[in-house]
Amino acid sequence: MIKYTTGSVVFQEGKPAEHWLGVLDGMVKVDTVSADGRSTTFIGVSSGGWLGEGSMLKRELRPYEVVTLRDSWIALMRETWNSRKRVATVRHHGETVSATA
Repeated sequence: MIKYTTGSVVFQEGKPAEHWLGVLDGMVKVDTVSADGRSTTFIGVSSGGWLGEGSMLKRELRPYEVVTLRDSWIALMRETWNSRKRVATVRHHGETVSATA
């Protein structure tokens, strides 16, 4: 769990998608900027929302940027693999929490 201040870039467009994120408290926007500098916002995600798992699971470059609209607590989930199952892990207050699929 990480606290980001208003206007912080959580994910950069074009970077490897190594995490998906949960907005524990706060709000982020998902957007992109065209070559001529115009910004397009796709969606706002508020407390309790999750995003980014598709790009992470497909091992794609991030097709958008995620920016905080206000101070936000964010959980970054990283996928790990073993021979039998997928496991998503997150560090929370110094402990590792896992979910399997």
